[in-house]
Amino acid sequence: MLKIGIDVEFRRPQPAPQRVALRTLALAAVACRGALERDGPQVQAYELHRQIHQWLIQVGVDGEFEDAERQLFLQPLGTLSDTQRMTAALHGTATGVLGWGLKAVDLPEIDTEVDVLAVIDQLGWLNPQAAGLLNTLRLRARTDMVALAEQLEVTQWWLEHSAAGSKPASLAHFKSVSDSANATGMRLGPDGTPWIDGAPLTQASKERALQITLSVRTRRRALLWLLGQAELYSTIDTDL
Repeated sequence: MLKIGIDVEFRRPQPAPQRVALRTLALAAVACRGALERDGPQVQAYELHRQIHQWLIQVGVDGEFEDAERQLFLQPLGTLSDTQRMTAALHGTATGVLGWGLKAVDLPEIDTEVDVLAVIDQLGWLNPQAAGLLNTLRLRARTDMVALAEQLEVTQWWLEHSAAGSKPASLAHFKSVSDSANATGMRLGPDGTPWIDGAPLTQASKERALQITLSVRTRRRALLWLLGQAELYSTIDTDL
């Protein structure tokens, strides 16, 4: 049985707003790299990839990359595997949470794709003067982050138990948690069970349910990093 709530007394302090902004842009760069792959190895894609890399170095984002992120971003166009493309897309999901943490954007519900371009536009993407903008950013209240982390924890638990064939309890009494964070994250039907894509979760295909579960795990990883669970983003544990 999941113990509702999270341990908010992490050993490490929360990252500074400027660090959060750099991490957001690093994840966004990987997401954009995946988007360029979908467009194919065209001349325009090569040039944009080069421009993005130069800007990342100029603003200081390149130093925020973890090794695996840098390797994926720098990998030649047209060579990403399906797994790498999925990783890039999930990094885009994480930018929504970090952008929300910076009060730059609202966080869409879990069945709605994060608009990565809207996030990075608020952070001065490809603007040579972006470093100055990043220094003006401030974090959302910690209480809002904790409330959303609790809601996402319960949501993940519900999704994974449902996928395993069990019948989790109603989520209705957890709705107040998400409301306090001003980010519901999940629609609830009349019986308190989750709805996605305008229908009960139980009607979703296995592929769609898995996609939503991965999205929730990704959101939790970004949020737990925001709360200071670990210095290294990739080491955040999202298992329950």
